[in-house]
Amino acid sequence: MAVITLCSASGAPGVTTTAVALAMNWPRPVLLVEADPRGTNGLLAGMFRGYQEYETGLLDVAASPLAMYDAVRDAVHHVEGTTVSYLVGTQSHTQAAGLRDLWAPLGEELADLERAGQDVIVDAGALGLPGSPEPLLAWADLSLLVTRTHLPALSAARPWVEQLGSSTAWRQPAVGASQIPWAMTVCVRASHARASVFVWNVSALSSAVRAV
Repeated sequence: MAVITLCSASGAPGVTTTAVALAMNWPRPVLLVEADPRGTNGLLAGMFRGYQEYETGLLDVAASPLAMYDAVRDAVHHVEGTTVSYLVGTQSHTQAAGLRDLWAPLGEELADLERAGQDVIVDAGALGLPGSPEPLLAWADLSLLVTRTHLPALSAARPWVEQLGSSTAWRQPAVGASQIPWAMTVCVRASHARASVFVWNVSALSSAVRAV
């Protein structure tokens, strides 16, 4: 089983679109965590097109007096007719600061879910912002840096790849050459719809991650 985080270095290259596409095509039950600090509301406003109202989410997990496992369990919702569940993030960028102390214990809890047989996909949004969930990357089996294909986007991604790759804090700082590396760059072209191309080989990806 695996914890996979998706993030970006700049702009809006399709992190949420790719995360949702992965989750909806994942071959096993999966939890989709919306951790973008910008409060873009990619799930309720995007995936559900406003038809699903906010009930509980990460803010409730952060405020809960319960143990992390119980708090997460109570805040998770299910996509009807699928094996996908989701945890809604902030509804505004002003709420991100209130989650700073949540990311590390949440990351540990997600890793425990993974060890119990639950796959997890995290939409971490853009790196380097106030309230950014970068501690979640430390608990991930695989971190994907999503970028567009033009030179400015690739230039912005490069220092993040170097910084994260040289860190000793990550759970999987390096793996063998025959396996998927802990961090890779996923290039997405101009149209967000093309992010769905990433799920063509999703079964192979999930199998490779399990092998790491």
